[in-house]
Amino acid sequence: MKKYIILSVTLFLLIIVFFNTVVFVKTGEIGVVTQFGAVQDRVMTSGINFKIPFIQGVKKMNCKTQEMTTNNGGATKDLQDVTLDVSINYSVNVDYATDLYKTVGKDYQAIILTPTLADTIKSAVSEYTAEETVTKRAELSSKIYEKLNQRLNEQGINVTNVNIINLNFSEAYNQAIEDKQVATQKTLTAQQELETTKIEAEKKIAEAEGQAEANRILNESLTEENLEKQRLENQSKAIDKWNGQLPATMTGDTVPFLNIN
Repeated sequence: MKKYIILSVTLFLLIIVFFNTVVFVKTGEIGVVTQFGAVQDRVMTSGINFKIPFIQGVKKMNCKTQEMTTNNGGATKDLQDVTLDVSINYSVNVDYATDLYKTVGKDYQAIILTPTLADTIKSAVSEYTAEETVTKRAELSSKIYEKLNQRLNEQGINVTNVNIINLNFSEAYNQAIEDKQVATQKTLTAQQELETTKIEAEKKIAEAEGQAEANRILNESLTEENLEKQRLENQSKAIDKWNGQLPATMTGDTVPFLNIN
């Protein structure tokens, strides 16, 4: 029984030592090695790694691409308040992971990333007017991206993408935009009505000019020669239509025709 007990205890201790010696690091992670709490220069990569049991420890850092969404704002160049919903993709640089853990720890998002992002958004927004934050939205995203990497790369964090999800202005500015749109629409309507009136006027002028030209041509044609010619043509048409019979009776004081036959 003593042998079995000793064997069981020994096996149990070996298991404990094994699990305190072998370290499994997942893909996309690195292991920062500490010894008695002090960060060492050694870094464990993905796979099976070994450490000194009970002396060394391993702090795993996520180096995969991660997403972070924030809501921050600032004042534009024309002093309008704007709030941006911004989403960023970032990752920890493997070569700087040890220094990042040594100086900040694993809570680097709250300590470094969040305040740096808020300050960068405020700085970038101040370079654009309120209208430009809308019309140059892609340019503003690029500006935030550049400023973030300038400040975070040296600390071991790489920003891979910045996306402005939404822009929110103050109620007063939104009302001003709406009023401007209404005024613009009224102006366009007035211009359209003016163009319509102008076209109608030009149409009437053209009609009047056409009628005047027709009257001029008609007046020029009313010569004595033309009138006599027209009279003869009308007389000829009347004779052609007469059947040769005289009226049987005459009324009034007119002297009746005599039948010469």
